[in-house]
Amino acid sequence: GAYRSSSPFLPLITCAVVNYSLQNGVYEESALSFACLGYFKIALAGDYKEARYWANATALILNTSGTNSILNRASIVLHSFVQHFFVSTQETIFSLLNINKTAAAMGDVESAIYSMLFSLRFSFYAGENLSLLLNSFCELLRTMKRYKEVAKVALIDVVMIEALIGTKSNAFDVFEGTIPTEDFILADAKATQNIVSIELIHLRRYFTSFWFGDYQKANELYDVVISLPSHKLPKLWSITSQYYRGIIAFHLYREGEGEEWFDEGKKMLQKFEHLAKLSPTNSFQSKFLLLQAESYASSCEIINAKMVFEASIKSARDHGYINDQGLAFECYGKFLASIVDNNAALNCFKSAHVCYSQWGALALAEHVWNKNKLSTCNE
Repeated sequence: GAYRSSSPFLPLITCAVVNYSLQNGVYEESALSFACLGYFKIALAGDYKEARYWANATALILNTSGTNSILNRASIVLHSFVQHFFVSTQETIFSLLNINKTAAAMGDVESAIYSMLFSLRFSFYAGENLSLLLNSFCELLRTMKRYKEVAKVALIDVVMIEALIGTKSNAFDVFEGTIPTEDFILADAKATQNIVSIELIHLRRYFTSFWFGDYQKANELYDVVISLPSHKLPKLWSITSQYYRGIIAFHLYREGEGEEWFDEGKKMLQKFEHLAKLSPTNSFQSKFLLLQAESYASSCEIINAKMVFEASIKSARDHGYINDQGLAFECYGKFLASIVDNNAALNCFKSAHVCYSQWGALALAEHVWNKNKLSTCNE
């Protein structure tokens, strides 16, 4: 409850439990508070070194203990909110799936559901095939009839995937009218002060507006998102929103919308430069490079921009992020079109179309195809 409402007391509770453990002895139950402390070191102090220390302390407890529901929850917090800064997204997914197997085997249904939900969400951001992910979400939802609050969160992810694919699933039908639409989930979240769900829905709508090029709507939604207290707690999805904000900012600056957009873009670039330095395998490498390329493009450094756009594309490809690769191709194409290198731009848009299609984002691929009139080009 404290997490759902983004209670300011959650860090205080965490510190109290950690202090008690340090004074009275570290037990298995200490793992959850240690993992939470690592998370708050990042969220409140931006101290990734300390966060890694507490993550390692948590992992030591988990590796030398048995299995119970508290340890399962500690593992979920560790991998979903702390450890992913320091390892690849694929490693995070693998760890969450292992938690799911352990929890399911011991009958810890709630931990099994949460670990599977987060593994699917991380799989989305890792560029896993969207049709397969949608099927997996629907399978998970069929196990969640008794867990409707968690199901509402999963359904928000389903709506995001459906928007990219361009088709509707029967996910909402599982709940036989008791959870009819995303608008219903939003209204219910506002009524119950479930800030986390409110943030997720606005993030979903922000992402969709960004992907389909409606930057004005995206900025309106971003302003709502950053006004929510839960946004101050960094998650992969909220960090992704800052990545997209940086791309939008540099684009608007080049469109003549004002110097403040260049400053906004540079602020996001600096953030991702720091994140990329945390680990050579985390998901932020290609994102930093793309923002760097956008910065060069905005400063009219054409040679550097081209070089770093291509580096971003290569980094995304090498790490297996087909979604980020498609976005890098699309952004590179927009830049090349702006300097009237039309043939190269069209080739980039075609490559973006291929990447989005391979990701399974068929509606997004069609959008890129139609917007850039690729059907009139020779293949």
